[in-house]
Amino acid sequence: YRDKFLNMELERKIKEKDKEKQIQKEKENYEKLNEQVKLAILGDGKAKLKVVEMLSPLIKYSIKRYCPIYKEYQDLYQDSVLIVLNCLENFDQKRSFPKYVKSYLRYFLLDTFRYLSQKPDMDSKDKEGEDILEKIEDNINIEKEYERKLENIALTKAIKELPPRQRQIIVLYYLENMSIKEIGQKMAISKWTVVSAKKKALKKLRSKINDNR
Repeated sequence: YRDKFLNMELERKIKEKDKEKQIQKEKENYEKLNEQVKLAILGDGKAKLKVVEMLSPLIKYSIKRYCPIYKEYQDLYQDSVLIVLNCLENFDQKRSFPKYVKSYLRYFLLDTFRYLSQKPDMDSKDKEGEDILEKIEDNINIEKEYERKLENIALTKAIKELPPRQRQIIVLYYLENMSIKEIGQKMAISKWTVVSAKKKALKKLRSKINDNR
């Protein structure tokens, strides 16, 4: 029993040590990213490329989670890179840059998924029938599980604070999976009014979520 206890204690200490190393590594990666972000904001081209490289796992994770359509992966990745670069142009340095990028990627990819998923030939399978997105590495050291939960809470609160029409459109579109045309028919408004209201709602949601960070 003594040997068994010693082995268990040793195993526990090894796990604790590994966890400490992982936390330290995450902290170092985050600090390195912040350094590159600051340089990129000042116009350093190499730093911009480095930021994109460091956030590549976040881009892949976001595509896999929010727009898992294999045939469009390359285009989705390139569009997401442009979003990262655009975020660098508009970043106010008052919040976490990875979280700032993540919110923009999420809204863009969800919107894109709704559009692309209406096409019957879109899927996430390769020629062998395997899900290619399962092969995409999505290990993101920067992101924390509790941050994701807080974002979900902030999003729910922000949706409740939208004007009635905008709130209804967001709920029908994202939660009830209704198309723009179906929403227009249900609410007796034109599809262009639906599109306009949805864009305004998303802009407000982004603003409210960013303000809560």
